[in-house]
Amino acid sequence: MIGEAIEQYKDTMSRLLQKLSNFSQKQINEVPYADSWTPGEVADHVLKSQYGLPNVLKGSAKPANRKPDEKEGSIKQAFLDFTTKLNSPAFILPTNDPVDKTAIINSLSNKSADIIATFQSLDPTEECLDFELPVLGVFTRLEWLYFATYHTQRHIWQLSKMQ
Repeated sequence: MIGEAIEQYKDTMSRLLQKLSNFSQKQINEVPYADSWTPGEVADHVLKSQYGLPNVLKGSAKPANRKPDEKEGSIKQAFLDFTTKLNSPAFILPTNDPVDKTAIINSLSNKSADIIATFQSLDPTEECLDFELPVLGVFTRLEWLYFATYHTQRHIWQLSKMQ
């Protein structure tokens, strides 16, 4: 279960980086259709959504009195239901500034490596107490990895519509 979750996250991040590399520097900052973010804004949003994750993983934690992947199905359902529009919290909204393709790809790659290294050094079954999501509540470290995976998969789907 844990090894599979790590591989799924790694594969998802690899697919994201590949998808972003298919856009030119010019395309990264072009709005592809009405009411859409640019590919660069999508990338910036994903980076912001994962930026503080190592600190959450390393923060206050306690043993979970439940299955460590109990909320995976709810997380997956929330992010991979492409018929619903989700609203991003303000603190992870993308920048309005132009995005440098190489820089954002490198930042995403470095952040995912940091997340994997942090995750692997800690007990994945413990609940992280420093950040709680509305409705879904407190996540285990394993569930945070699922969150990052499924959230990124949603945005890979979004980027696919832009090409």
